[in-house]
Amino acid sequence: MITGVIDIPAAWLESKSQLIRDETAARSFISSEAARAAAKKFSSDERLIVRAVDHFGARIIKEQQNREFIAKAALEELNSNPPSEDSEQEIDEDWLDMFSRIAKKRSNQDMQLDLAKLLAGEIKNPGSFAPSTIEVLSTLTASFAQTFQNFCNISKYDT
Repeated sequence: MITGVIDIPAAWLESKSQLIRDETAARSFISSEAARAAAKKFSSDERLIVRAVDHFGARIIKEQQNREFIAKAALEELNSNPPSEDSEQEIDEDWLDMFSRIAKKRSNQDMQLDLAKLLAGEIKNPGSFAPSTIEVLSTLTASFAQTFQNFCNISKYDT
């Protein structure tokens, strides 16, 4: 039963990962073709166009690497701490879109691992992390996030 519970999120993550790879390939193709068409139409400097395509291509690849690292780390988190049962809910598509936009920009490995834990938590219990939580994470630097985490670890709430 527990193996099946892990297989479902793993399959779901793989399908989302493949969708992201397909979208990235399509964007890359469209970007290249648009650049070629623009170069022909405006008779621009070919070297400038090549540099622009190289720039955007490198950025697309880096963003994809960031998303895939986070997805793999989330899967590892789910494997090491599997859910006790499958959730009845699905993750909101808008939540996933927002998460993907933020995840693609985070290169710092510590931040990526934090995002992976957040994603794993959302997979286990959809709706447990508000979109505002993701937005806050998108604005934190790695050093500030560490400082905040240290503060939370030492703070105490007395009743």
